[in-house]
Amino acid sequence: MTKRALRYLYPKTPAAGSGMEIFSGIHWLRLPLPFELAHINLWLLEDAKGYTLIDTGVSATDTRAAWENLLSGYLRGKPIKRMIVTHYHPDHIGMAGWLGERFSPRFCLTAPTYERTHYLLSPKPDRDKPNFARFYRSHGVEDVEAHVEFCAGSLYQKIVSGLPTEKEIISADQEIKIGDHLWRAIISYGHAEGHLSLYCDELQVLIAGDQILPTISTNVSIHAHEPAADNLKFYLDSLQRFQALPQATYVLPSHGKVFQGLHIRLQELQEHHQIQLERVYDLCDEAHTATTMIPLLYGRELHGLNQMLGFGEALAHLVYLENRGRLQRQEDNGKFFYVQK
Repeated sequence: MTKRALRYLYPKTPAAGSGMEIFSGIHWLRLPLPFELAHINLWLLEDAKGYTLIDTGVSATDTRAAWENLLSGYLRGKPIKRMIVTHYHPDHIGMAGWLGERFSPRFCLTAPTYERTHYLLSPKPDRDKPNFARFYRSHGVEDVEAHVEFCAGSLYQKIVSGLPTEKEIISADQEIKIGDHLWRAIISYGHAEGHLSLYCDELQVLIAGDQILPTISTNVSIHAHEPAADNLKFYLDSLQRFQALPQATYVLPSHGKVFQGLHIRLQELQEHHQIQLERVYDLCDEAHTATTMIPLLYGRELHGLNQMLGFGEALAHLVYLENRGRLQRQEDNGKFFYVQK
């Protein structure tokens, strides 16, 4: 039987720093990112006398230049009246402070997104850093400094421009009127605490954020600020909430192209992680730390941000298998090793 494929509605994507209208009143913007994943999609929805913006881009020189171009051109002088962010990661919330100063929009996000962003942006003593360092060393990381700074917010503060002063908290299943349509909030966990997706039943459109991407699997990690989290379980469980949406749903992802084939993609994501779990289990016929698992799982050495994300994802798979009784964690000389039970 031939495997069904996703249907991409728009073979061409907007150029970086530009936009295109894909449905009546719904605009697809694309901004550059200074990472290996070099773009992010934002969504601009026509609203009363202005726009509602979904996500903002990372705070960087190229992003600010792209926004200046959009504001003076594509937005045709209409203001951003409301700003909604899907989650706390810098490419989604990084320009919130900058845009907030420009427009003073209503600023909407989930409570976990606000709490995590507020922590990362707040000046704080270094009391958390020793605990973070111990966590990473216990999982085999030798050079822990970059990982510690990643969790403590030092790097985050360089690429997030702050938050607007006033905020509105979005709750699960809350209905939000944007223009002539109602959008329902779907809140999920695993990729990020309190990740927000928005679904419009009338249009059968899902603004998916990073929860459902068309060609890559979203990163699912465990890091030092949530050492006991079973984030892969949370993510896989959350995918089930989207099964109730129609197969014909138009999926607007934060990375990649707009597509149809929601149920196909949900199955692919489930299968991907099951394959990864079996690979991790088989590799653990010998004891491994999360760090020694990285090159075996990804087939190459990772560096910089990718190394930190790879570490977090390797650990998430190890913990998932441990919590289901397939692996056991052993401690030797202050390090945790995982091996088949």
